[in-house]
Amino acid sequence: MKKEKEFWDGFKIGLGIPKKGTINLTLDEAYYNMDELSQKLVEYFTNKNHRCSYLGLSAGNYILLLDGHKYNIKISTYGAAFSYIPCQQICLIPED
Repeated sequence: MKKEKEFWDGFKIGLGIPKKGTINLTLDEAYYNMDELSQKLVEYFTNKNHRCSYLGLSAGNYILLLDGHKYNIKISTYGAAFSYIPCQQICLIPED
């Protein structure tokens, strides 16, 4: 039963259906270096009075520790064909 739940959770993420507790952020600037992006995420949440730290890469996933909970960092960069300015969206997906 657990494997079936994992499959459906992954399927929902692939379709863009957010998991309960997912945090979505749209960035004003595009970051192409994970160290720089993680530093900005930690700075952002710290300024909002949250305890936050970047744990690094684990099994191919970037991990952020936010208020004692681990989140996988998923990055989407997109932009219209006529746009020179890319838009970057960050999804923080809670680990079970």
